[in-house]
Amino acid sequence: MRRDLQHRTIVLLQAYDASVGASPWHRHAAERAWPAVVAAQRLAYRVLATCWSLENAGADAAPEKARTLFGPDGEKEINLALALLADAVRTGRKPEPLSQLPEFLSSEMRNLYDSLIYVGSPGAGPSD
Repeated sequence: MRRDLQHRTIVLLQAYDASVGASPWHRHAAERAWPAVVAAQRLAYRVLATCWSLENAGADAAPEKARTLFGPDGEKEINLALALLADAVRTGRKPEPLSQLPEFLSSEMRNLYDSLIYVGSPGAGPSD
């Protein structure tokens, strides 16, 4: 799964690069999406770094370290936030505010939330 996440992060940047070199409308849309691309990459790399950290902690220490990082409801909170963000990307609509998130991903998740472009945003393009 880590390899897949890393690969998809690279593909995201390749898609951005291809869009910047395309038609003027695609280039403009890609340039406006750049903050979200960067925020998504940072979130992915934070997740990857956390996975490597847990692996390096060893089989005995990793479960306790994960419980400390996630807290009692962290997995549920992260899954809900990711679902809200994914839906916002698919629909172009602003998601509900994110709930309390585990501290180790909070900044990256909120940065991604703040960087998304929504239908009706100034300069959003044909859907305005």
